[in-house]
Amino acid sequence: MLEQVQWQVAAVPRVSGMLVTLYAPPAQKELLRQVQVRLLEAFPKAVLTGAVTRKQIMNSRLMEQAVVVTVTLFTRSEVELYAYALPEVSLQEAGEELLTLVRGASDVRAIQLFAAGKDLYLQPFLHELGKCVPEIRVFGGITDNGSLQGKGRLLAGKDVLNAGIVAVVYRGEDLHVALDYSFGWRPLGQKMRVTAMRGPFTMLEINHHPAARVYRDYLGIEEGEEFQLDALTFPIFLERHGLTLARHPFYSRPDGSLHFGADIYTGEEVQLAYGDPQSILDRADELVVKVAGFRPQVLFGVSCVARSLLMREDTEKELALCTFAPLGGFYAFGEFMRHESEIMVANMTFVLVGMREGRPEQSVVTLPPRQSHYDKRTADMRHLVNFIQTTIAELEEAKNRYRELARTDLLTHLYNRGATDHLLKKMLHEAAAQGKPLAVIMLDIDNFKGINDSFGHDAGDRALQDVAQILRQQTRLGVDAPGRMGGDEFFVVLRNTGMARAREVAERMHAHIAALEALPSGEHITTSIGIALAEDGDNEGTLFKRADNALYEAKKIQGKNAIACAKSD
Repeated sequence: MLEQVQWQVAAVPRVSGMLVTLYAPPAQKELLRQVQVRLLEAFPKAVLTGAVTRKQIMNSRLMEQAVVVTVTLFTRSEVELYAYALPEVSLQEAGEELLTLVRGASDVRAIQLFAAGKDLYLQPFLHELGKCVPEIRVFGGITDNGSLQGKGRLLAGKDVLNAGIVAVVYRGEDLHVALDYSFGWRPLGQKMRVTAMRGPFTMLEINHHPAARVYRDYLGIEEGEEFQLDALTFPIFLERHGLTLARHPFYSRPDGSLHFGADIYTGEEVQLAYGDPQSILDRADELVVKVAGFRPQVLFGVSCVARSLLMREDTEKELALCTFAPLGGFYAFGEFMRHESEIMVANMTFVLVGMREGRPEQSVVTLPPRQSHYDKRTADMRHLVNFIQTTIAELEEAKNRYRELARTDLLTHLYNRGATDHLLKKMLHEAAAQGKPLAVIMLDIDNFKGINDSFGHDAGDRALQDVAQILRQQTRLGVDAPGRMGGDEFFVVLRNTGMARAREVAERMHAHIAALEALPSGEHITTSIGIALAEDGDNEGTLFKRADNALYEAKKIQGKNAIACAKSD
């Protein structure tokens, strides 16, 4: 086979760069070394990389326990190799060094990463590398020898790394790269929050309950030897930096914690996800068609080993349409994905990268007919999941309505007393932290009891609604907080507002209310208003009291129908 490749290489008139990638199974350690040496002898000027992997991708086929060699020739582009062995160099140092190298070259188009190491926290490296220009495509994955622990040796030229990172940098002014992802899992159930982690991989609590309880209570998946396989269909689903990421729990501990192969952080919002093979394959087909339109001359693929464990005999179907260019790749413990300046590790994702020399001509490519992925069992499950999701959406909508009712006054639709107290406390804290002014207005209707006694409670209710409408009109939506304290008393919190402006707002409210024709007799409603400004050391109680005292001054001392400002302490 090597002789055949040498003849093919010799037939190419001009070769500016050569990449040789070698994948081999963990059981063939000695064979791997022999092939590595032979390849370097045959192609001494080539960049050689690769890894120990259990499952490999060759064209549209899944290869298991096979030795796979791909040779990629460039005629106007170059490839460079950089290797970082752990723990000889820290991940942050490696990221900083690689960033410096790619920043110094304007023609870098893509970086392919191979990583190996158990519970390898790659974020320091990825964070530094993410500072390179967003146009540089980053792809690759964490190698795995079948243990599902991220173990797998790396190849870098003549060297073998048991733990570390290998980076292949693709350079060329005329090199063009297309990259896209396929996921296919669907969110299932309500959103939850991670409330405790131990390190980046061990989740202790979700919604303040043991994390494993989610799998036990919702899915009936218990701790034990089968946990990993049972959880394949239902990974954790989250959104981060504009990307959909999945996290597959590898095992559940007796203390109720879950261990993952990629990072999760306290405070992140997560859901369970459901893996429907039909939906997964449909998304993969869409991905292949999109990349095919780029008309690539070569393809690189990275897919998740857990994805293949779920898909089983259907795994090869997502590769079946990749016949329009040579394809090489492997099944990874975790896949690298980039969104702008953030490079992250994903699970359950199929990453497809196309490269070509020469400007691509985006066009519609005719591919072989897509296979039907219909399966009666999965179709029934899909309908059930759709029913569950629709029911959850309806419950969420009802919960939002009840939440709104709980904070809204039913008559005026302003914030009620409880919501106003909560917002005042929050806004007071924000104002103190930001060093900005905060004003409050307390208002009530003069002789409101007389209105009810003379014209009935319907007239009184209309008067309250008219006053509430004016408060809404004279305050800033989403900035200020007008509320009804109860009875005929209203309370308005004004963000970033000093006394002079608060007085202007109060005078406008006072004038608009006085102009209302709300009473059957033709008489006009009058109001008394007190204003107070937040001061250093204030809490909601002291600020409320000063506003109330100002209102008392307006009603009692100034004879109602007046505005009074609280004096500073």
